Amino acid sequence: MISGTGPDPGYRRSVPQHHETGPIPLDAEVIRKVLGKAKRKEFGKKSGGFVVEGGGDGKRFSVACSIGERTTALEEVRPYREALALAGFRTEADPEDEKTLDVCGP
Repeated sequence: MISGTGPDPGYRRSVPQHHETGPIPLDAEVIRKVLGKAKRKEFGKKSGGFVVEGGGDGKRFSVACSIGERTTALEEVRPYREALALAGFRTEADPEDEKTLDVCGP
């Protein structure tokens, strides 16, 4: 992994994997917290970032990220995928948008 592009190595320990009744329910705020702890910024804070969309009633969430001028979609999406995987979430590439991940719960 290229230094400075991945999640903070200690953040997995600070992201709770379960609560008293079982796995943490997947919701947009949990995804935002995981990505924030991985040093990914939300869209609208200066330049670039990510946005969490969809979800609810058991549907998947989508995490869309902006692509920098000097990066490819694959390079930009990788840290998001890695951070979510380390927190126990499953991701799949959106077949219609290379800069978007579909996120499923743990």
